[in-house]
Amino acid sequence: MFLVFAVKLAGIRFLVHLFVFHTERGETSIMTTAIFSTLNRKELTYLETNFRYSNQHSAEMISAVKLLDEELLLSNLNSLSAQLSARSLITAASQFSKHYAFLLTTVSLYAMTMWNKGMDLSLENILLEFPNSNNKSFPTININDLKALTSSECNRQTWRDAVIKHVFFENLSKVWKSLNAVSKVPMPILWENTAVYIFWLYETKMKEEVADRETRLQIREDFHYLIKEASGELFGETENPLTKFYTKKCTLSCSEDPVRVRKTCCLYYQLTDKENRGYCKTCPKQQ
Repeated sequence: MFLVFAVKLAGIRFLVHLFVFHTERGETSIMTTAIFSTLNRKELTYLETNFRYSNQHSAEMISAVKLLDEELLLSNLNSLSAQLSARSLITAASQFSKHYAFLLTTVSLYAMTMWNKGMDLSLENILLEFPNSNNKSFPTININDLKALTSSECNRQTWRDAVIKHVFFENLSKVWKSLNAVSKVPMPILWENTAVYIFWLYETKMKEEVADRETRLQIREDFHYLIKEASGELFGETENPLTKFYTKKCTLSCSEDPVRVRKTCCLYYQLTDKENRGYCKTCPKQQ
């Protein structure tokens, strides 16, 4: 939870919070005082341009909490399955999870690593536009409260754990369990669908944008922590669900650059809305 009081600095009002972080084992860690700011216009435009973040509320948007309503989720997945001409509900659930994971992980982790801003992406703070008969695109998200908890050198480890927990424990893990219950899509598929976007974000997207040594070091440190050191409890799991998917890249005949072959198939080939749909180049089924 957050304990809040207000201060003024140079005529600008900030919210100052104490962040109280509860672990799965019942331990409590209190972050030193930190300052909340909001994302600026340039940062919001970046998220809109690169990660399908929507800064506009629409009548079609629903609270992400409704993804835990199994009856409603089943209805939405059935509609999505028909739109995609998916062969099964499992296939539709996997495709939805890829897009939802992309939205959540890119927005939150980019802000965390590149701007040192921790956004609240818990289910209660997210609005989601689900695909419908008039909109064949995949989901966009809107964030109700754009306050971002900034980090400082003395508390970045605790701050980073809190940011990761908001994204994974408070959101993705719960949605994945709901998808699994409704569609029976295997959890490893959902977590690898998540992992591939995190790998792309840190190994490609961020690295292409920066040249200074300090930022590159932070990219490397945050990525290593996410996939190797972060505890399973931050993800709502008994162990880190990303670690096992981080394997060595290899060269394939279908790709000029080395690629990381997946351990699970995302079932994309089971969409029949287009003829001759094949396997992804990283799919284990074609190796």
